Amino acid sequence: MCLYFLKGSSGFIKIGRSSNFAKRLSEIRRGTTDEHVEVLKVFYGGDEYIRARERELHLALAADNFKGEWFLPGERQANRPRRW
Repeated sequence: MCLYFLKGSSGFIKIGRSSNFAKRLSEIRRGTTDEHVEVLKVFYGGDEYIRARERELHLALAADNFKGEWFLPGERQANRPRRW
């Protein structure tokens, strides 16, 4: 399983998880109104570990949540992947 960080051309950051990243990325690119979706970072690990990290990040960034798994861009989001 993987935890991924994407950035749409709108500037919003998506934090999600998937067991098939290539398929999920394709679905997101087809389903978003953004012209471009950039892959910022992908982390791989065990299912429980990835689920826990995603949940932790979503809770920590709840104040910056835009919609679902999409978050407002900001310093906290930009720095989070590098701290792991």
